[in-house]
Amino acid sequence: MNKIADNQRDIEANIIESFDHDCGHDAVKLNVKILAPSEICSDRLIAHWDQLADNCDTMNIFYRSALCISAIKNLSIFDATQFFTLWRKTNNPAPKDDEDILIALMPLSKMTQYSRWPIPHYKNTQHPNNFLGNPLIWQGYEEVFWNEFLDYSNDDIPNFNFVYLDKLSLDGRIFDALQTISHKRNQRFDIVQKSERAKLQTTQSSKAYYAQNIRKKKRKEIQRLRNRLDELGDITFDESLSHEKSDDEVDTWLGDFLTLEHAGWKGENGSSLESNADTKAFFWDAMWALHAKQQLHLSSMRLNGQPLAMLISLIDNKTGFSFKTAFDEDYARYSPGVLLQVENLSLYEKYGLHYIDSCADENHPMIDKIWSERRTIGSVSIALSGAINRGYFKIVRFAERQMDKRHNHSKRHQ
Repeated sequence: MNKIADNQRDIEANIIESFDHDCGHDAVKLNVKILAPSEICSDRLIAHWDQLADNCDTMNIFYRSALCISAIKNLSIFDATQFFTLWRKTNNPAPKDDEDILIALMPLSKMTQYSRWPIPHYKNTQHPNNFLGNPLIWQGYEEVFWNEFLDYSNDDIPNFNFVYLDKLSLDGRIFDALQTISHKRNQRFDIVQKSERAKLQTTQSSKAYYAQNIRKKKRKEIQRLRNRLDELGDITFDESLSHEKSDDEVDTWLGDFLTLEHAGWKGENGSSLESNADTKAFFWDAMWALHAKQQLHLSSMRLNGQPLAMLISLIDNKTGFSFKTAFDEDYARYSPGVLLQVENLSLYEKYGLHYIDSCADENHPMIDKIWSERRTIGSVSIALSGAINRGYFKIVRFAERQMDKRHNHSKRHQ
């Protein structure tokens, strides 16, 4: 395993060395390659992929190789997925094994149904455990990427009427670049849905943040719950990056998490990771892949050694993602999930994180009351060239707006 890791590092060093020989944007030679899942899983492509992911302005761990390859191996949604990849030539006079440098990547799925309508379109590939749809783009190449992607979408996607991109962050360079390029090209795109989800981003200490964002009355209630739990036995908190534990300890921890999640409401309605064999296999493969790359963080709260609440976080350079959480519903009156999140506030300090994305739904009843910052996430539809495509796009968007009006009217009169 160490030999494989050393080989990977050597490849990545060669990539960045080649890139550094020609870092300007003038007269850059670009090459679009559409790759099948089987093609993108080679060692050399994974090295390019990981190097790209390390050099993005906006991190997206869900499109990193560790999670994507685990999904390719286990989830049927990736059977028909193609990877849009953008490469650039370098002017390195003595290139290594190849000259091209991967500067952008996005998995795409061909869809034949859009909401209730049988309209073919392209979509960034998503699955229920993927919480961000941003393409991976080498920092500084955001506008270059969107221009090339829209060229490809307009010219090389036959029989598809538009592109639908889900779970994009609508704050940051990626979305700004999409707006700029779409305006320059006079190519229409619409924000179809938008939501605000909790994130933790502050320069304060965790203690100061807690005192400022949680009302005094609520802090007293949280302390009261903690005191009541202390009366039941030995309460312990544990947090660490997974590679600080032994493999046996990680295996036991992850198994405890699956059991705890499945014992609750997710197990009852069939949405727990344990409920589906493919999803469970994806989880195990993904967690071990992230463990190997030292990107897996595990937090737990235990009563007499038994888990009351557990939290899996993913670390991508200086960005954190709250991936999965579970708690023992027999102890719900003590709010163990809240107690663990409060204890875990110091995570961003300890690991020097710029921010942590909750990956939670808008207006989440728990995390929204602890984290005060918000991240804007939305879905975007992009019209493709051609009168027929533009016509379909206008009809679909008109129908969606009418549905939104009826939904909002119904909410106001509930």
